[in-house]
Amino acid sequence: MEEAVILTPADLQTQYQNYKSTLQSLAQKVGEIEQEIEEHKSVLQFFGSRMSNANLVLLDWSQKHLNHCQVIANASVSSMVSWLNEQ
Repeated sequence: MEEAVILTPADLQTQYQNYKSTLQSLAQKVGEIEQEIEEHKSVLQFFGSRMSNANLVLLDWSQKHLNHCQVIANASVSSMVSWLNEQ
């Protein structure tokens, strides 16, 4: 069986001050994190619309580039088939 620990009023006051200080520090950190979250949301909203436009331009360019590559590949395959038929 464990013995009960008897705390003096000074010990209780010290513990209370430590808990209070820790709680204040945690509350301050929570406030800082909430502020950072709001800042990140603002940045994402700002760049979100611009990024979607940039992605559309990139997608359009990629599609044109792929279509061009497909034309070249088809021409290469056709010329290879013609060459093989001649052999």
